[in-house]
Amino acid sequence: MAKRVLMLGPDGVPKTLFDRLMKEGRAPNLKKLMEKGAWMQMDTVIPTVSGVAWTAMQTGCGPGKHGIYGFAEFDPDLSLHIPNSRDIKVPVLGEILEKHGKRTISLGVPISYPPQRYDGVVVSDFLAPSLDGAVHPEKELKRLSEFNYVMDTDPIRARESLDYFKEELPLVFEARRKAIMYYLERNDWDLLLAHVMETDRINHFMLGRFFDDDPEVVEYFLDFYRKVDDLIGEVVEKKGDDVVLIVMSDHGFCPIKHDVQMNVWLQQENLQRIDDLGKMFAGISKDTKVLSLVPGRFYVLDENRYHQGNVRADEKEDIIKDLIDRLKNMKDPESGDPIIRRVFRKEEIFTGADLDTSPDVVVDPHDGYDLKAAPIGQLMVNTPINGMHTQYDSSLFIEGMKAPDRKPMIYDVTATILDIMGIDIPSHFDGSSLLS
Repeated sequence: MAKRVLMLGPDGVPKTLFDRLMKEGRAPNLKKLMEKGAWMQMDTVIPTVSGVAWTAMQTGCGPGKHGIYGFAEFDPDLSLHIPNSRDIKVPVLGEILEKHGKRTISLGVPISYPPQRYDGVVVSDFLAPSLDGAVHPEKELKRLSEFNYVMDTDPIRARESLDYFKEELPLVFEARRKAIMYYLERNDWDLLLAHVMETDRINHFMLGRFFDDDPEVVEYFLDFYRKVDDLIGEVVEKKGDDVVLIVMSDHGFCPIKHDVQMNVWLQQENLQRIDDLGKMFAGISKDTKVLSLVPGRFYVLDENRYHQGNVRADEKEDIIKDLIDRLKNMKDPESGDPIIRRVFRKEEIFTGADLDTSPDVVVDPHDGYDLKAAPIGQLMVNTPINGMHTQYDSSLFIEGMKAPDRKPMIYDVTATILDIMGIDIPSHFDGSSLLS
């Protein structure tokens, strides 16, 4: 029988962390929930960034079809474009479900600004400049304002003051909890997508220090995850038997050793020079061959793609081969450890109609090396951020099913949601149902 689905999305919580908390008795509600379904470690997309991963979950497709590769993209003049919901090239779940007479409520899912206008409610993500204009329909704004709902903590201020972050994070989380429970209990939906950004934020600012047993963060970190477990318990209690609960994180997390500035590395390798830093990437020299964007995306300056491109079609393959060889041999200058785990050509990792706008080369780093894109400064950098994303170790729980005989991918979850709801899976999906 087709059912309704509630997805609770604690962003960026690794399965291994949840497993540790359950083993230590710090997540009793999650542990009790494990008796009711399949608890799995899931892989996610590359590039491993929330906007790309959640768009894969919203669409059932990888980046080559949905068209989102990161939180910034190069325009032909090498200015930076911030992708938004209008750049998604295939339908999202709410649009698919609307065609089947189903109603969706989406709360905070990345790349949902401006809010899509399907039947239901959309509260946009942290890329929205403010709550005004980020909610559809607008009449929902009044109730969210009563909750003191905001899209995100202030990550800039958090970098400057951990004390500020500690004060703000639980307030933002509590407002989000109120919104989730309000819409859950309102009961006028077939699919409820409830994204939780605060888990990603605490992991960025505290995960490495927590693993190092830093007394300044350990108790705070554990207390916050107790609140997350309390939310899971509250959702289970209120949701009703006709609702299938999914708990999913979009990627894993691990401690950081160093940020690695890949454009600085390209300059050291004589593949890039920026003559006018005031113009950022638009200020490149004429002999620049490659630019990089977060996380680990590399763009060869094809003369047919960029106004300042200088790489001819007959040169491009040699440059890509050379770049791949150099990336595979990239070492930490302090330890001598390899930095790059895997290197992919775009054809190896992406399928779909959008390859003309995709990066030419994408890399997956070893744990601890967070790939950044500043064009100036040192190669290896340390900042207040001490946790980074991983492509493996996402968390996935699906109520009422047995674990499949394969490791799930994030876009399999989309197909599974439709299967649970009794809706045919579109032929363009990259994912397939975990129920079959």
